[in-house]
Amino acid sequence: MQNIALGAFVLVVFYNLLFYKIPLGLGVGFWFLILNLFFIATAKVDSRRILTGVGFSAASVLFAFLFSLRSNFLVQVVDLVLAVLFTTAAIYAYRSQKEPRFELPYFLTLPLKLVGNSIFYFGSNLKNSEFSSSKISAGKVSYIARGILISAPILAVLFILLSVGDPIFGRVAQLFFKDIGLRLLISVTIFAAFVALGIVRAEKPDDREDTQKVVSSKAYELSTIVGGIVFLFAIFIGVQFRYLFTGVGERELHNLGIQSLTYSEYVRKGFFELIAASVLASSVVLYVLRFIHKFHAKEKIWVQGLTGTLIFEIGLVLLSDFQRLNLYQATHGLTRARVFGFVFLVWLLAMLLILVWRVFVKTESQRIFIATLSVSLVTVLTINIANIDSLIANDFKPTVNSEIDYSYIASLSTDAAGSWPEIIRESEKILDEVAVTPEDIKPDENRKLTLTYLALNRLDTKIAFLISKYGSNDLYYDWTGGGNLRDFNSRKWHSFNFSQYLAFKKIEGNYEDYKKVKHLIARTSALQSSVKPEVQKDTQLDRPIEPPLVTD
Repeated sequence: MQNIALGAFVLVVFYNLLFYKIPLGLGVGFWFLILNLFFIATAKVDSRRILTGVGFSAASVLFAFLFSLRSNFLVQVVDLVLAVLFTTAAIYAYRSQKEPRFELPYFLTLPLKLVGNSIFYFGSNLKNSEFSSSKISAGKVSYIARGILISAPILAVLFILLSVGDPIFGRVAQLFFKDIGLRLLISVTIFAAFVALGIVRAEKPDDREDTQKVVSSKAYELSTIVGGIVFLFAIFIGVQFRYLFTGVGERELHNLGIQSLTYSEYVRKGFFELIAASVLASSVVLYVLRFIHKFHAKEKIWVQGLTGTLIFEIGLVLLSDFQRLNLYQATHGLTRARVFGFVFLVWLLAMLLILVWRVFVKTESQRIFIATLSVSLVTVLTINIANIDSLIANDFKPTVNSEIDYSYIASLSTDAAGSWPEIIRESEKILDEVAVTPEDIKPDENRKLTLTYLALNRLDTKIAFLISKYGSNDLYYDWTGGGNLRDFNSRKWHSFNFSQYLAFKKIEGNYEDYKKVKHLIARTSALQSSVKPEVQKDTQLDRPIEPPLVTD
């Protein structure tokens, strides 16, 4: 217990010295590395799963470092969640005295189990550990108290003298104590959490396999459930084939009985509903898999046939969803939602293939777990390696009313920095066209001005952030005019992000071109100030909702 408490105290000191109020970046990887080393150091020496734990720790550290590769917020969230999940799995492996249960639902619920067990063991250890007052003699307690009372004023005086004697140390001390209340709260929380995680014991998994045959009546129950879903999906797929698996133009949707006027409305109304239906049906398949290999041969074949048919239909429903997405992107390009929707569809289809294998072949749960985990890791690694924002901004540009949506592209992360020069050029072109008759700006021209102003301001914010974080003092003061304070915490190595740094180097190499953004914002603002009030009122920023539609 003393070693665990000492390790937790060292981690708290480490956090306060290096990570307090530092933006997330490269430091996330080092932080998870140190955490996993702490858990390895506090692992039980008789653990039979130490190598499994090291594997989970390695995966955790990998995704923690990948956090600093891209600046796409969604990708970073996925990396952080996986880093936490694998760290949790590693803790369980280090504390486990038996073989862990290799089941995906169990694996995904480990963080919740760990929190519950940590609270339980932390509370019980406070009562029964060697730190309990019942196990420490009164004499020891009195001497410890006297030591604290004597050392406290001495430390205070020494601290004051050192702060006054050295201005640099004094400055550091001032910054440290400026928000001492918040520091103490976070430090106590971290200390308690690490002590709890250090003493937690993993639950002993029940490895007993129920080999008892399930009664035949259960097969009738499952056949009824699966058969009803199979029948419903068959009707749905039959209707879908009428239009989703044939070439249909956007204007023809209404003629086919679809009330949506555009692909965007059509996809938004059905995409996530079909995903939810597929996930729900897949959950039914997972439930059936608990019993399917326990039936007698006759019942087993019947349930296998229905379940296999259901999986095939789920696949067709997902293909239907994919076709909706494909129709949308072919007309209006890509966005993050469309890309991640596509990635999720591919992942779910891969999971269905694994389910097919599990339905017809009795396989150990460990093999199924490894297969699902491998597919999931490949999917996540793909979204890290592939520059999603760059693909959207440069290769599959989103469009509205046959116009590239540069305001949306400008809202993407610095992964899309390669598109910024094009945004600047297009903004110049729009302003030159509108400036011909600034006194007679029409609603459509005002719409372009408004979206251009939005795009340029987003670029300005991103460029200022990058220069503040990675640029020299001269470059920073030139961009901001010397009127803004720089956040020096964001310039520390802990917050380094590879994608952001590459974007800054592009700005630094073509600084005069990027500096046009300031001038273009001023021009746009001047033109907008000359727009008549009635024109501003009639300006519609989104695409029209009444036919005829304007399409590519």
